[in-house]
Amino acid sequence: MKAWSPASGRARRESRPVPLRPRAVSQCGDAARPADLVIAIPVCDEIERVVACIDALAATLARRPQAGVVLLVNNSVDASGPTAFCALAACGIKAIVVETTLAPAMATAGWARRLAVDIAARWALPDAVLMTTDADGRVAADRAEANLALLGQGAHLVCGRIATDSAEAALLPVGVAALYDVERAYTALAIELDALLDHRPHDPGRITGWRPGPASPSGHATTVRSGGCRRFPAARIAPLQRWSNGTTCASATATRRW
Repeated sequence: MKAWSPASGRARRESRPVPLRPRAVSQCGDAARPADLVIAIPVCDEIERVVACIDALAATLARRPQAGVVLLVNNSVDASGPTAFCALAACGIKAIVVETTLAPAMATAGWARRLAVDIAARWALPDAVLMTTDADGRVAADRAEANLALLGQGAHLVCGRIATDSAEAALLPVGVAALYDVERAYTALAIELDALLDHRPHDPGRITGWRPGPASPSGHATTVRSGGCRRFPAARIAPLQRWSNGTTCASATATRRW
C-alpha cells in the first residue's frame, strides 16, 4: 500500500490543483502505472452495497488488466473506504481509494464525482477512456467492452440504460408500479413532442430521450475538453451533456446498472 496524490499522476499534469485534502489515500495493484480505462466512483456510506459494486466491476474489467478504479470516499461515517479497498484488492483490481471530508456545501454526489473524475483524468493515459458509475449500482458484465466498441466506432459519448433490481422492485408498494406506468407514458409523449418542436440535424429522431448521466463513458480528451464534472451541487456530468448536443453520441442498451 502506497500513498498517492492527484498531483503525482504521470500521464497528465495540470497547473490547476484538485481542491482536495485527503484523510487517507491507498492504492492496490499496479497503480504506479497509468491506466488505459478508469472508472471513477463517488462513495458515501455505501458499506452495504459497495462490495457488490466492485464484484460487478471485476467482471466487466476481466479482459482489461491495465484498467483501474478510482473511489472518492467522502464524508462517510461507516467503513465504506476500508471495505471497498479490501474488495478491490481481493478482486485484483488496480485502484486508488481516496478518503476525505468535504465541506457541507461540497458534500454532494456531484462534487465527489467531479473530484473522482479529476483524479482519474490525471491517472489515465492520454488516450484512455473514462467511465463513472455509482457505488450502489452494479454494472453489466459486458459494459466495458460494449462501450469501448461504440467509442471505437466514432462515438464521443455513450449513454447507457439503468435497470431496476427486480428483487428490490418487488418490495415496493403496488401503487409505485402504476405510477411508473403513467410516468413512462407521459415521458414517451414528451419525447415525441420535443422531437417535433426542437429538430436537431445531428439527432433527427431523438427517439430515446436519454441524456448523459453519471454512467456515460467518454474518451479522456472529450472529458478534458468539456471541463469534466463541473462544480454544481447536484450535477452529474452536465458539461458533457451540453457538449454532446453537437457531437456524436451512441446508446448501449447492454450497458445497464442497478
